[in-house]
Amino acid sequence: MEDKKSPTGQGKGNRIGNKDKKFKRQLQIISESWETKPGTMLEIALRNGIERANVCRYVATLRKSGRIYFIGKGYCSISKHKAGIYTTNYYLFIELTGGQNNG
Repeated sequence: MEDKKSPTGQGKGNRIGNKDKKFKRQLQIISESWETKPGTMLEIALRNGIERANVCRYVATLRKSGRIYFIGKGYCSISKHKAGIYTTNYYLFIELTGGQNNG
């Protein structure tokens, strides 16, 4: 039986599998970071050394699955502009907003 190779020539999906693990790990890091301390996307990106574009993508993923909560608008401590503040901690969300999701 003949082994099939991936289009990249690296065997059966080696490169794709490694990238997938990297993104899953980054999503986990982002989620845990918002669990401990709420913040804007830029703050989380710089706190964890993950590109801001990836953080924005992960927020969309977390929103679709209902695992992130919008606390409200506030000023980013880095950019000094108004930005959305998020958390993945449900109990913190309830404590700060009274259960009202404004976003």
